[in-house]
Amino acid sequence: VDIRYRDWVRLATRHVHTESAGTLGYVHVSEMEKRGYADFIRSYSVECERDGIILDLRGNAGGYCSPLILDALSRKALGIQMPRHGHATSFPPHLPGRRQVIVALVNADTSSDGEGLAHSLKELKIATIMGTRTWGGVIVTADSVELADGTSVGLPTEGFYLKGAAFGLENFGVSPHIVVEDPPFMVAPTAPTKEGTKPSMGGGGACLAGYGPPRGPSQDPQLAAAIREAMSQVVDKAKKGKESTEMKMDDFASLGMAAVGTLKRQHDK
Repeated sequence: VDIRYRDWVRLATRHVHTESAGTLGYVHVSEMEKRGYADFIRSYSVECERDGIILDLRGNAGGYCSPLILDALSRKALGIQMPRHGHATSFPPHLPGRRQVIVALVNADTSSDGEGLAHSLKELKIATIMGTRTWGGVIVTADSVELADGTSVGLPTEGFYLKGAAFGLENFGVSPHIVVEDPPFMVAPTAPTKEGTKPSMGGGGACLAGYGPPRGPSQDPQLAAAIREAMSQVVDKAKKGKESTEMKMDDFASLGMAAVGTLKRQHDK
């Protein structure tokens, strides 16, 4: 299962790179525990330098790492690190790109701490949320009581009260800015239809031959919509000349000269 999942992420990443001509990056976060956070750091450390990020939270099983991911996505430059050899780098490292936009994908399988992250990104205006409304289950049920028949009863142990939602995420979830449905059945490449016509549902079992889940990222309607939205926002930011949290090379040069001047004055004293 892990091999299949990682291959799917690899294909999705390549698809986003290809469709955006390298402008957008792709990061999928499958959960909010050790593995999910480790995967996020591996992907984001590379993809963060692009002008946009597709942050895929679909199927996120929750956990406890949303504050760490939120910190990485909202990080701002405070200075530079100047090595004796090589190039200056930002401090802290792995900053979002200069004109970076973030589009987060969610669906009904985005749950628990994944919903907490999606709501936080929405409330802080860090990302545009797309997809469908999330699961609506943020109350922690860590403890359970086993019954005589072998079943168990889960006990709620912790709840979320969040700005902009209060206790409202439970039993409702996070509503996306832009709703993009993920249809359960789609026409597969093996059963093309003429433009403007609907696929036939007749013919008994044969009618199902052309239907099924997406055959890969290229047939994912939510991912396609996210790419279009992110590219549109990147173009708009470029036109307006807005900057995000990454410092320009001119800023690095100015800080570098200031640092050199400070060192020289200290030496002269």
